[in-house]
Amino acid sequence: MNARFTLDNITLGYDESVICQSLSLNIPAGEFSVIVGPNACGKSTLLKALARILKPMSGIITLNGQALESYKAKEAARTVGLLPQNAIAPEKMLVRDLVAKGRAPHQSLLKQWSLADAQAVHRAMELTNTLDLADAAVDELSGGQRQRVWIAMVLAQDTETILLDEPTTFLDLKHQIEVLELCKKLHRDEGRTIVAVLHDLNQAARYATHLIAMKKGSVQAQGRPTEVVTQQNIEAIFDLQSEIISDPITNTPMVIPYGS
Repeated sequence: MNARFTLDNITLGYDESVICQSLSLNIPAGEFSVIVGPNACGKSTLLKALARILKPMSGIITLNGQALESYKAKEAARTVGLLPQNAIAPEKMLVRDLVAKGRAPHQSLLKQWSLADAQAVHRAMELTNTLDLADAAVDELSGGQRQRVWIAMVLAQDTETILLDEPTTFLDLKHQIEVLELCKKLHRDEGRTIVAVLHDLNQAARYATHLIAMKKGSVQAQGRPTEVVTQQNIEAIFDLQSEIISDPITNTPMVIPYGS
């Protein structure tokens, strides 16, 4: 597999607190990669480093073979889009105005709003089924609608790679599945590289084409879900005894935890 991101012996943390140390990892291009692991294992920290929000204390991250830190801000924003946790829009902002903000990396003093921008916004809203919400205020939408609108903004950015930090958190089950089905469509039909942090291991195993399992700041296992989701790995990574069965709908691994 070609690597979209390569992490070479990186250390990540905040101030003096180290979260990930000596971490080396390839994140493949053209895959739907999902990062899983126990709470506080470094999942979101890793995603922030990929998004250039957090600079490594040491080591190097490359994007498409080029040092990530060497990208200019707008160049990076035209290549990688991020949906952070708990994204908040200004009060009363309309959906169409929020989605249009995704076009900012493509504009400059000499290049203002264009037909290409309008087409990208329309296409993003079409893909996320949010065209009928264009004139609604973002803060008046349901949780599932709001998340689709934020994804539309990231899509309008028109990047080859999309990073999603816990995109299903606080959503009910129906809306979780809607968001994950949208991610699958973007990967499968649009050819996007998707990298997401998820908490639900069974959802991760169902939707990911590449699974990355972390514990205490390091990668414990990675590969296809069938390679990662095993009894031994689940016990070692999550300290949980379980039975692994086949999902009757998708034939992907499904974790059935043992009781006490």
